Amino acid sequence: MGQLDLPDWLAMAEQAVNTVYALAEHPDQICGDILKVLFEKLLGLIATPALNKTGDDVSLGAPLAESSQKDASSENSSPGGEEQPEKNLTQCSAIFLTRLVSVIGQVALKQLVYLECAVLSELKRRRQLEEGAREKEQSVNKTPGGSKKADKEASMEDEMGLAGATADDAEAEVIRRICDSHLVIGDTAMLARLQAIVVYICTNPSQFPDARLRTAAALSLAKLMLVSADFCEAHVQLLFTILEKSVEPTIRANTVIAVGDLMFRFPNLTEPWTPNLYARLRDGSAHVRKHTIMVLTHLILNDMVKVKGQISELAMCLEDSDQHISDLARLFFLELSHKGNAIYNILPDVISRLSDPDIGVAEQQFRQIMRNLFSFIQKDRQCESLVEKLCHRFRATRCERQWRDLSFCLSLLVYNERSLRKLHANFGCFQDKLACDDVYNHFMSVVAKSKKAVKLDFKATLDEFEGRLTEYHTKGLQDDETANKAAAASVNKEPSSPSADAAHEEPTPKPTKGASCVKGRQRARRHINKKDDEEDDAFFEPPPSSTKTALMSSKRANQPTKKGTTSSAKPKRGGRKRVLLLSSDSEDEDILQKDISQEENCDPILASPALKPSSTKRRSAKILDD
Repeated sequence: MGQLDLPDWLAMAEQAVNTVYALAEHPDQICGDILKVLFEKLLGLIATPALNKTGDDVSLGAPLAESSQKDASSENSSPGGEEQPEKNLTQCSAIFLTRLVSVIGQVALKQLVYLECAVLSELKRRRQLEEGAREKEQSVNKTPGGSKKADKEASMEDEMGLAGATADDAEAEVIRRICDSHLVIGDTAMLARLQAIVVYICTNPSQFPDARLRTAAALSLAKLMLVSADFCEAHVQLLFTILEKSVEPTIRANTVIAVGDLMFRFPNLTEPWTPNLYARLRDGSAHVRKHTIMVLTHLILNDMVKVKGQISELAMCLEDSDQHISDLARLFFLELSHKGNAIYNILPDVISRLSDPDIGVAEQQFRQIMRNLFSFIQKDRQCESLVEKLCHRFRATRCERQWRDLSFCLSLLVYNERSLRKLHANFGCFQDKLACDDVYNHFMSVVAKSKKAVKLDFKATLDEFEGRLTEYHTKGLQDDETANKAAAASVNKEPSSPSADAAHEEPTPKPTKGASCVKGRQRARRHINKKDDEEDDAFFEPPPSSTKTALMSSKRANQPTKKGTTSSAKPKRGGRKRVLLLSSDSEDEDILQKDISQEENCDPILASPALKPSSTKRRSAKILDD
């Protein structure tokens, strides 16, 4: 530890710890002594004598072994013993802290392997020896007897087998409980009093500018999380924060590998953080992207991570700028195609995500990715189902780019008669998109390829489908041209203000009595014949010498009606019934003379004596008709 300039010290220390756990009979005690020496060295480098644990603080003054209890108690009793760790660790050498946290993480990892492999195997071996001795004792004490005793022994053997399986589970549960609650968590555990150093360095990277120290601390934190599920749950957010926010690509790459191990060991705890791991496929460092795709390949092919919509991020790696990464992506999808219908199941979601303009995938890259993926679709049933799914996705599109992408994907499929029938049946899903030239050309390419493979009796249906494509394409172009012209006309039209419209609007003339007389005369001229004119002349202007006609007019005016009223006349002319209500003959003459005088004033034509009776008659006839 005195030579701080040795570059290979960390690798040597890791191999030394591995050797101790591989060969020693009690490696935990030996590694505990090593940690004690490192702790004492740390106390010598720190100005304050001890650091007591409070919450997440480091309890470096607590005993690490029974031999150090006396020294620790004397240090804790010294005045001014309580100090915050950040006021002391920052004073220590960064190289020494790097070595210390590296040994802490490696000891924690090897202790986990030692418990789950060596200790658990030894417990099972001892249990099997005990069961064998018990069976041997029972066989010795066995006496010849009837079938009842044999049946009883057989049932006991079955119970012993069940008890053996239960014992295996109980032993594994004991090891799990030790790892969760007594190894890195607790007040008396060896690593529990040192893990807070690692957590503090990872939580406050700005106080520790040395990149090697931060790298070692992040890796040690991941190793400690592998030991305990409770510790992992408490610090999983911190680990993913390091994965996303760390400046050094080496730290992000190491953390990606550690996250893969955590997802394998604690899948339920890390499953909500899976999108954060997929996000590293877009990392600016090719080193990080390569580690990420390798980890995801391992997890997905071993069914440790469910294949969801985020796999589109892996599909984008097919067109990565780094050739090694694109080769790894092709290898991944090749292996995935061997797992049943995995590629077929993910294709619709991958197409929808990559065709989204918000994702930012170039159209040419999208088409190259789809060519690689559709090369794994070989079954006819898969093609038929994809035709229907992709056609229905036309209804959910938001832009022309998505139309082109979906139609391009449909053109990549291999069609038979059944798939062509499905395409024809779903024509309504994309008929309004055929105005786009690319969409139309993609569908026409489908028709051109299918004409070579279909039978003669199906060519009529294919020709009908081709005709509908051309028809709706032409119609869409015409509609677009009309809409463009209408839009251009609306833009070129100058807007007019309401005041200007009101100024140009001609005022509506108020109708006068003379005008009413002329209109009434014109309407009467169209409907009244010559015979009616002669009868009305006699009715409205009786000659003075015709007393008989005057008496008949007076009689008609004074004749009572059914309701007892007077002045109700119903003359009959040409089958029409006209009603004229007059109170007396004198009033009739006054009204008629007044109307005649008004007509003379409003129309110079009425100045001729020959037109007076006719004009008066026509207006009166119109009144009676109304």
